[in-house]
Amino acid sequence: MPRALRPVADFFAVVFFGLSFSLFQAGPVLAEDAKPADAKPAPGHSVHGEAFDEGPRQAARKMPGCGVVRLEITAKSPELKAEVQEWFNQGLGQIHGFWYYEAERSFRQMAKVDPDCAMAYWGMALANVNNAKRARGFMAEALKRKEKASPRERLYIEALAHLYPEEKPGEKKPADAKKAEKDRSDKYIDALEKLLYDHPDELEAKALLVVALWSAREDDLPITSHLAVNALLTEIFAVEPKHPSHHYRVHLWDHEKAAKALPSAAVIGQSAPAIAHMWHMSGHIFADVERFDDAAWQQEAAARVDHAYMIADRILPDQIHNYAHNSEWLIRDLDHTGRVRHGLALAKNLIEMPRHPKLNTLDKGNSTATYGRKRLVDLLERNELWGELLELAQSRWYDTTFVDGSRASRKDLVEQWRVLGLASYHTGDEAMGDGWTRRLEAELAACRGEIATAKNRPMPPVPEVDPNLKDDAKKQAEAAHKEAQEKRKTAEETRKDDVKKLEGEEKRLGSVVAKLKAVRAFLRSERANALSHLANVEGPETDKFLEARLLLAVGDRDAALKLARDEVESHKNQVRYLANAVWLHAEAGEQKTARELFDKLLPLSSQVELDVPVYARLAPLAAAWGLASDWRKPVEAKGDVGDRPALDTLGPYLWSPPVAPAWAATDSAGAPRTSAEFSGKPTLLLFYLGASCLHCTEQLQAFRKQQPEFAKLGIDLVGLSTDTVVDLKASLDKFAPETFPFPLLSDQGLAAFKAFRAHDDFENQPLHGTFLVDAKGQLRWWDIGPEPFMDAGFLKNEAVRLLAFPAEPARPVEVAPVTGTQAAVDGAAGS
Repeated sequence: MPRALRPVADFFAVVFFGLSFSLFQAGPVLAEDAKPADAKPAPGHSVHGEAFDEGPRQAARKMPGCGVVRLEITAKSPELKAEVQEWFNQGLGQIHGFWYYEAERSFRQMAKVDPDCAMAYWGMALANVNNAKRARGFMAEALKRKEKASPRERLYIEALAHLYPEEKPGEKKPADAKKAEKDRSDKYIDALEKLLYDHPDELEAKALLVVALWSAREDDLPITSHLAVNALLTEIFAVEPKHPSHHYRVHLWDHEKAAKALPSAAVIGQSAPAIAHMWHMSGHIFADVERFDDAAWQQEAAARVDHAYMIADRILPDQIHNYAHNSEWLIRDLDHTGRVRHGLALAKNLIEMPRHPKLNTLDKGNSTATYGRKRLVDLLERNELWGELLELAQSRWYDTTFVDGSRASRKDLVEQWRVLGLASYHTGDEAMGDGWTRRLEAELAACRGEIATAKNRPMPPVPEVDPNLKDDAKKQAEAAHKEAQEKRKTAEETRKDDVKKLEGEEKRLGSVVAKLKAVRAFLRSERANALSHLANVEGPETDKFLEARLLLAVGDRDAALKLARDEVESHKNQVRYLANAVWLHAEAGEQKTARELFDKLLPLSSQVELDVPVYARLAPLAAAWGLASDWRKPVEAKGDVGDRPALDTLGPYLWSPPVAPAWAATDSAGAPRTSAEFSGKPTLLLFYLGASCLHCTEQLQAFRKQQPEFAKLGIDLVGLSTDTVVDLKASLDKFAPETFPFPLLSDQGLAAFKAFRAHDDFENQPLHGTFLVDAKGQLRWWDIGPEPFMDAGFLKNEAVRLLAFPAEPARPVEVAPVTGTQAAVDGAAGS
């Protein structure tokens, strides 16, 4: 697949409902463009085939703040020009922000207004940079219409056609796929350059050329001069200072020479404030140059923009490709700046979010579910909040039981027992700590037994070929021998992999047990014993601060202080490491060095939360040095971060469930039913596409079986159908003399379907939808798509988990950063 324009890592692949756009196929875009199919698609499925089942199916909305772009396009009439141009500008701005899903939606809306506008299809192709096959389909549509475009627009279309050439039926794939990709990227770049020869003032061509040159590195077309590419960007900014291609300058210099991108980092978010990724990318640059307060500000801005979008458009968290990554990085940078409580609130918020089996259950890495738990424990452990850790470990925020009630994996159990053991020892409950250590030792013994069993696993026999066999009998024996050899080879490889995996678990378990024993011995003042155990700790269990404290306790002062200073150096500008080094040097009697390190901490301290143990233990030192109880230094104004808006104007710090729409429907007797009668208790709404939909019937039966279990939980079930009242009554009569266990209602006019967005606005047809509404009328979980959600057991357990959390997330207690001149600062300056 050609990769020019593709973001540098698969991480940036746009994912929606857990399915990459690579699942999509080429096809017509609008219902009016579709050719009659041999068979009518199943209810809820696109008339264009499976390709469009998971695409953007709700209408686009105007989103101010997607960036200023300059590319005039042609519309079929003057009356449509303004609207078509507005949708085009929005879509291209979203392209520049790598917001491909919304970009395609904007271009689809544009095509709905003007189906013959070639640049709408060009935009859709550009929005499918991660899916060459689908992009080629859109390019085919653009090429069909290119004669209706201006000569300049045709140059854009023909350039992109080099990247996504038509694949003719029966055409053989190139023998060297990588070379073919390189050739396509090269031709695309060459075509953009030729466009600029004829139109040297085309800003968008320059921007597309920059990102093509940057992306083509993956196709073995390296950037030979970053400065030359940067010069193209400088030309753009000379004309449009806040062009969204500041995003491309950040990517150009990230991991190369980050400081070169600082001017763009100061304006990238402001250039397209509606796009969360634009705020996020500046965080890369500020983190690269170790300005973690600024990195955290940018990442918080991104999170707030995402939260506003998620709530307004009812988007599940992991439907946004970058959300989990941005959030977990924000939590780390909050820790680096001492904003521990804010990080904890955000980590808990990630755990409170709905989980979908296609997106973000605990067995899926790099999701809100896994990141939330990991960062929650990291913050509590590293900042020594042991009491809070014990409380949370017994709560829904740190529950390792899977939603189906099955036993957690060994990895999850080891992690839980490890942190419970550490917290127990540190809070003085040695007996409880010993209990968790024994569990881990038993698991270690079991793991070693499994290793022995795996190593001794018998391999399938390989029968020898009897040399006396002749003809067909010999051939059969040889074939059997070969097949047996293959089976044995596979079995040996499986055994090898199993042993390797188990040995990794053994190593981890051994390190965890050694760490717990080291902590126990240290707290008992058994210093030599503690050091002996600590020598067996490796990998993620390595605790340099604990090791330094132990070295100091046994009298190896120089080694202890060097270790502390090395940690500061390798974690530059991270306040926790500085605070630990200050305390350790003071404990060693090195007051002068302790104060020097403290003076390095002060300029970074404005947001430190002083009640956190790591910082609270510095209070006696600050007092001894004549400083005020709030010893933090005021925030210093910076002139290179741009004109930043108030964060609250971008969106909420934490996500909260959106409000469910009110609805009205009609029962089989013709009586009106509304959402009001179900208020005050949780309700599960099943939007189904009538009795003629086979899968809908299967869904109703699945939830019918689980209805008593939902009833025990206090959850009402309601079905809303596309059937008429007459058809609804006829389908219910089939259950006679039984009564269906929950109401089935008619929404023939689709008002409720549309209100809940269970509707394809481009093809004007209803979609399947499942929605959990809590007692306060908030949407806690949902699924919308071409197929009904069938896993009633999953949803029952997920409802239990979600409804245990408060409807409104707990906000962090605000600890205002120091902003003015204080006596503490005066004391620091004069001492």
